[in-house]
Amino acid sequence: MDAEKKNIEKFELDKSEYAEIKLYAIRWIVMGVASLYAASNAIQWLEYSIITNIIVKYYGVSSVTVDWTSMIAMGLYPVCMLPAMYLINKGGLRFCVLVGIIGTTIGAWIKIFSIRPDLFWVSFMGQVVVFAFQTFILSLPPKIAAVWFGPNEISTACFIGIFGTQLGTALSFVLPPLIVKNHDNLDEIGQELSYLFYGIAVFCTVTTILVFIFFKSEPPLPPSKVQAELRANKVPFSMEEFWKSYKVLMMNKNFWLLTISFGINLGVYISFCTMLNQIILEYFANAEKDAGLIGLLLVVTGMIGLIIFGIILDKTKKYKIFQTAYYGVGFEFGLELTYPQPESTSIGILIAIVQVFGIGFTLLFGQLIAYFGTFWALIPMVGFLIFGGIITLIIPNKLLRQEALQESPERTTFLPVIEKNGDALG
Repeated sequence: MDAEKKNIEKFELDKSEYAEIKLYAIRWIVMGVASLYAASNAIQWLEYSIITNIIVKYYGVSSVTVDWTSMIAMGLYPVCMLPAMYLINKGGLRFCVLVGIIGTTIGAWIKIFSIRPDLFWVSFMGQVVVFAFQTFILSLPPKIAAVWFGPNEISTACFIGIFGTQLGTALSFVLPPLIVKNHDNLDEIGQELSYLFYGIAVFCTVTTILVFIFFKSEPPLPPSKVQAELRANKVPFSMEEFWKSYKVLMMNKNFWLLTISFGINLGVYISFCTMLNQIILEYFANAEKDAGLIGLLLVVTGMIGLIIFGIILDKTKKYKIFQTAYYGVGFEFGLELTYPQPESTSIGILIAIVQVFGIGFTLLFGQLIAYFGTFWALIPMVGFLIFGGIITLIIPNKLLRQEALQESPERTTFLPVIEKNGDALG
């Protein structure tokens, strides 16, 4: 009992009510399981496009058709965003994560039945199902971090959640070229595709079981003053409140500057990843494996950056940073600019704009590669990145959430009853 009390703080919400604050050690397991879910979805993003030439040979489809197996992820997100955000706000985190991972797993198993040269449409249907449910995970790491973690570890926790998406992307670069080789015999290609599809389906199934056992919507006690106040002042969910948050964000000029720069930077990144196989093979024949390794290096360095910059953000709250780390930093900056609007709403808009830019850039750069060559596609990529960087520089550094986390002069009744840093198992 004494150990339990050592991990609780109390502060006064108003003249008559006190709230307890507590950090639960299980929060790291919750975020870890969510990260695995993100990985199980992202691992299927480049599953086909990183071996475009092999897929073209086996299924007899065009390279543009193969590009759409990854672009469908970008196309479905804006369409599915509003229904998913509605369910996240109404049904809670656990409900949405369960729905998302079950949908991802069903899509992965559908692709098992596409091992025949005339069944590409089955593979594509599996991709559609997988990425119809990606909306439930891409916007959740900041929400989970806010609900479960203390104010000095939110950025690090958020980046751990995003780490899963990057891990899945890294695996989608490296596993297909390692497992599926460019054989002359189509039966051998089909056999190796089955290994790939079964492996991913089993991984998704195991992740579903872990989510069901370990993932919870929120801890019994809030982790911070802000979360305690949000719980105390919680308004019952309604469509009016749901749409109100979007209307508020539409009027936030600083958020829209971030949205444009975020969309440009990440849009270029995902279009480059989608076409990496085609870019490499233009100069190096039969280099599918090398294209995968280059993509792996690209993502791994970004994953290291995510963790490093997550720690830096928790210490400094400086949000202007570049490229792959921009994925996590942009999320956190967006929450600062839009507080106290729901995390899932602001992050959902950021991701939706990224997907729109990603489709546009992929189609644009694909045409440039087809008609003028890879060099003339890379030049505008660099130009767009520079433009996105300039926009980032002019965004005001308004940290509304950090201001809320600081104790106001009027509130002097924060009463820590013991040391702040202990963990208790929840």
